[in-house]
Amino acid sequence: MKYSTIFIAFVFFIFSNSKTQAQCSAGAPILSAPVKTACSVTLAWPAVVNAVAYDLKYKISGADNWLDTIDLGNATNYTVAGLLSSTKYKFKVTPYCSNGNAGTSKSLTSKTKSCTPPSVVSISVNADYSVFIDWDGCASNYNAVRYRLSGELAWITINTNGVSEGTITGLTQGAVYEYQVKACSSGASQNWSAIASFTVILPSGVVPNIILIVLDDARYDVYPPSGGPSFFTGPNISRIANEGATFKNFFVTLSICNPSRATILTGLFPDHHRVRANKDSLDISIPTIGSILHDHGYYTALIGKYPSISSASPRPGWDYWMASVAGGGEHQDGDFNINGTVKEILGYKTDVLTDTALRVINSVSTTTSPFMIMIAYSAPHEVTIPPPGKEGIFDNDSMPVPQTFYSPYTENYPSFLDEPKRKIPSYDSCISLWSGMFEMMQGVDDNLKRLFDTLTALNILDNTMIMFTSDNGYLLGEHQLKGKAVPYEASMRVPLFVRYPVWFAPGTVIDNSLALNADIAPTILDAAKIPEDYGLDGISVRAFATDSLHRDMFYFESGDGITLSTIRTHRYKLNRYNCTTDTKEFFDLLIDPDESNNLINTASYANMIDSFEIILDSLKIAVADTLPFKKDNCYLVNPVYQKIIYYGENEDYDKGYEVFPTLSEGTFTIRFTNIALANIRVFNLAGQLVYSSSYSEKSDGDLLHLPLSNQPAGLYQLSIEVKGKVFDQKIVIQ
Repeated sequence: MKYSTIFIAFVFFIFSNSKTQAQCSAGAPILSAPVKTACSVTLAWPAVVNAVAYDLKYKISGADNWLDTIDLGNATNYTVAGLLSSTKYKFKVTPYCSNGNAGTSKSLTSKTKSCTPPSVVSISVNADYSVFIDWDGCASNYNAVRYRLSGELAWITINTNGVSEGTITGLTQGAVYEYQVKACSSGASQNWSAIASFTVILPSGVVPNIILIVLDDARYDVYPPSGGPSFFTGPNISRIANEGATFKNFFVTLSICNPSRATILTGLFPDHHRVRANKDSLDISIPTIGSILHDHGYYTALIGKYPSISSASPRPGWDYWMASVAGGGEHQDGDFNINGTVKEILGYKTDVLTDTALRVINSVSTTTSPFMIMIAYSAPHEVTIPPPGKEGIFDNDSMPVPQTFYSPYTENYPSFLDEPKRKIPSYDSCISLWSGMFEMMQGVDDNLKRLFDTLTALNILDNTMIMFTSDNGYLLGEHQLKGKAVPYEASMRVPLFVRYPVWFAPGTVIDNSLALNADIAPTILDAAKIPEDYGLDGISVRAFATDSLHRDMFYFESGDGITLSTIRTHRYKLNRYNCTTDTKEFFDLLIDPDESNNLINTASYANMIDSFEIILDSLKIAVADTLPFKKDNCYLVNPVYQKIIYYGENEDYDKGYEVFPTLSEGTFTIRFTNIALANIRVFNLAGQLVYSSSYSEKSDGDLLHLPLSNQPAGLYQLSIEVKGKVFDQKIVIQ
């Protein structure tokens, strides 16, 4: 009886529970009004009694098959994305009980909007100055992005069709752009997203590619950005300057091919890299921009002229080597040492070098390594040979022969200028030299267009620093002279144009400092973000552009042919030649930019010249110009003296003081001779004032001892002002 009662109760429990589960009903979901866009519908509903899960399916209204069924778990809302715009869809939400039985489903029909502006998901600036934009567009073939430089009216549109992302290229570093995106077919303005903006800033850590273009004997004043004639437009050479920076005051420190190219490669002055003549070769142990950048992950290529006539064999640090076997003046069918093998390559040399450079660029651009390529042209070195099809293209143009052609030097000039090899025999010869030079420069410009086209096609133009310069200048008729190696402006001054949007806005002009060819290597290291730990003599030219550093004077020399040393400031120039007799030149470039009037024997400049002599001696020591030279057989032709009378008619006027001794173990003595006032100043060779005093009412024979024992040993300049006149002289402290 007991067990029968228990069994009956158990059976009743099982029966009752099964009936409850079988009767479970989740009911119908009550859908809220949907939220619609052009490509999505958002559905929501309150929780249904007894429902533990939901699924949702949808299809285009009127279609036989459902497009998708989505298991929502216990969620009570969902956004169906990727729909077609302006299309009617049918949605069905089904609740489920815990035993898997489905409740009563509910259907909803809703039409998507015709268009809804999308929103941007992400935007990023790439290393090549392109910008990638991703947006949440509809599943359509009408996606697009448009942009414009901030402040402009016209839009540039890029259709991305079925892809809701796009890349904008050809942008300028530092510029601000506006942009919009859309995903609908309609072109109405309200279908674009709200106008937003971005600034093109290169990501930190990204380094540029570098192309260094070095011409041979190219003057500074033949290009439009530096005042060249109107008939030579040079659009591609000018583009480097117009889209970057022009350095108005750029000079070489020795105006001969090999020494200058060695300075460009090493960032060292000639007396430090020891290439002082064309017969000298650069020591392979000296680091160059090739070896330094190679060690820092750059692919490096030397294409063209290397500073070594005796050997064109590969040098350390260059991944690709194609050096001209001959020196300057060979422009057709040249021999080249290509990675250790000498080959003859037929064709115009400027074209051949450019062809090679473009092949290297195309090859390296597919890798992750940045590249540095030095394209060292031999154009426009004499003897000029025009490119194919360019002969005579400037015959109808008026050549910019210098105005001083008919004003050769007649007095106060060094005698070696009379050597026939330095003279242009006639005006017609001068015209021929100029036109030949322009023909070859046209060939260079045409090839630079090819370079620009390649960089643009590879989308790496704005992440490539392009530098354009020359190994030295060249006289072409100044005072009927031609050539280089001399310290005249046309010989020592060269172009420097730099296109690098990270540093220079378009049309930048820099004329506040005297920049040098020794500055090219440190500039390249600066752009490549390589610390300057190599003891270079130069300065990154970016410092001149930012006004953080200045150079107000520099030392120029020559050891090939006539030996000389020069100091040039913004205004003045002192040339001192190593002749058998005293041979010097002093020019005031402000009033005499053509260097027509040598002031070396003009008494009114005597004190200034004495000061420059002191500074020149100190600069010779600073750059290690201590090599002994034989005296050259030269002299000052027809010296003319211009004297000045200080007071009255007495040319032997007593200055009012005597200084003795010149060497005095840290002190020197001044003896006064009846003067009322003396202002005394002492400068070191950097131009810094180290001592200053004023003394008055001195009697005849008074002695003044000025202690300078706390100053380092060396040369100093003593400046004494008496009776309104300033007298300078050199003193030496030991």
